[in-house]
Amino acid sequence: MLKSPVRWWQLYGLAGLMIAALVWVHALAIGGTAETGLQVGILIVAFGLMFAWLGANQTGFLVDAGPAQPAADYSEDSRLAPEPEAPWAQPERSGGLAGH
Repeated sequence: MLKSPVRWWQLYGLAGLMIAALVWVHALAIGGTAETGLQVGILIVAFGLMFAWLGANQTGFLVDAGPAQPAADYSEDSRLAPEPEAPWAQPERSGGLAGH
């Protein structure tokens, strides 16, 4: 099996570049709709690159997860033990308001 580690430094670098670009656009002080448009554009590109990063590193995530655990065998012979009821779900036995 080809072992491909997840390259976290790429994601961290992308986040740093995104923040730096947003700060740079804010420092330009162009204001108004143009600044907002640039910021939205930066966010769209950055999240698109993050999505591409996920696709490029998906084999690394599968390798890090380890082997899949087998499902529990719930055949007709095996029965699950019923869960105990919560104490607050029990009806009052003191007679309620009639006993006062």
